[in-house]
Amino acid sequence: QEAHRQQAATVKGCRESICQATSQLGEWQQECARWQLEATEAKTSEEELQRRKIEEVESFEDSKRQMQSQVETLGQECRHWREQHSEAEVGERKAHTSEAELRDAATCQRQRLESEVSEEA
Repeated sequence: QEAHRQQAATVKGCRESICQATSQLGEWQQECARWQLEATEAKTSEEELQRRKIEEVESFEDSKRQMQSQVETLGQECRHWREQHSEAEVGERKAHTSEAELRDAATCQRQRLESEVSEEA
C-alpha cells in the first residue's frame, strides 16, 4: 500500500510537472508569436522605408532632369539673345556708317553748290 501511495504521489507530481510545462510552453508559444509579429512589422517598416527612399531618389532624379532641361533651355535662349544682340549691334554700326556717309555726301554737295554759287557771283 505504501508503494501504491508513492506511485500515486509520483503520478500526481508528474501530472503537476506536465501541467506546469504545458503552461510554460503556452507562454513561450505566445511570446514566440509576439516576436514573430514584431519581426514581421519591423520587416514591413524596413520595406516601407526602402520604398520611400527609392521614391525620394526617383523624385530627386526627376527634379534634377527638369533643372538640367531648364538650364539647357536658358542656355539656348541666351545664345539666341546674344545672336540677336550682335545682329542689332551690326545693324546699328551700319546705320551709323550710312548716316555718316550721307552727312559726308551732303557736306560735299553743299560745298560744291556753294562753290558753284560763288563762282557765278
